Amino acid sequence: MDTDQTTTEYEISFLVKGQEGVASVRTLIQNAGITIDQEQEVREMRLAYPIQKETSAMFGFWRVHATHETIQKIHTEVKLIPEIMRIMVVKNPPSVRQPYQYTPQAAPREKRPVVSSWQAPVQTTNPEVVTNKELEKKLEEILQ
Repeated sequence: MDTDQTTTEYEISFLVKGQEGVASVRTLIQNAGITIDQEQEVREMRLAYPIQKETSAMFGFWRVHATHETIQKIHTEVKLIPEIMRIMVVKNPPSVRQPYQYTPQAAPREKRPVVSSWQAPVQTTNPEVVTNKELEKKLEEILQ
C-alpha cells in the first residue's frame, strides 16, 4: 500500500500465544492490505498477571501506514483469532527519542545557612527529691 494523504501512521502492539500468534497477526495485517514499515523484534515476556490463563506471551510492535477503515477492519477480525491475547493500535506514535545524557553544572550551588527557630529548654534548679511517704501525706491532705 502506498502512503498518500488518506493513510496515517499507526503502531500496532500485540500480545500473542507463541510464534503461531505472531504469524496470525502478520497474516491479518497483510490480508487487510497493510504493509509493515518498521518491525521490532518479537520477544517472549512474563506477564504481570495471567491473561486467558497464560503467564507468558510473545510481545511485539510494528509501525504501519494504513487508512482508518482498514484499522477498524483489523479490530473486528482480531476477536476471531484465539492466539491473539491483546492488541493495541496507536495513531501517530511518538518517534523514538535519544536517551537523556546528564551534563554536570559548571559550579556547584552554594548551601544556604540553616536557621533554626527551635531553642533548647533552659534548665532550672533541680527539684527536690520527694519520697513516697511524703507524696502519700500530701494526697491525704488534699483528699480531706
